[in-house]
Amino acid sequence: MKNYKPYINALRQCAKEHENDITPFAHIRVSDLCRDTANLLEELEQEPVIDKIRSEIQEHINYNKKMNYQGIVAGLLLTLAIIDKYKGEMGDI
Repeated sequence: MKNYKPYINALRQCAKEHENDITPFAHIRVSDLCRDTANLLEELEQEPVIDKIRSEIQEHINYNKKMNYQGIVAGLLLTLAIIDKYKGEMGDI
């Protein structure tokens, strides 16, 4: 996974430095652009962790299906549904 921290920190610093800039109407504010880009990079950093968690839960589902532990499987499937819901919301940003 790529380390985005230096970029995120630089963008946050840029946002601070330009916070009080006067921006003409209909122009992009540098502080907003820096802040939004830093937020996006933080989300990208987190996504692989969610994928790893989801994959591990899927392994448990497969095992518990073999063992015929339907109650556990149902709970794990609900867990995956919750992860997918929030992962979908991350994509809307």
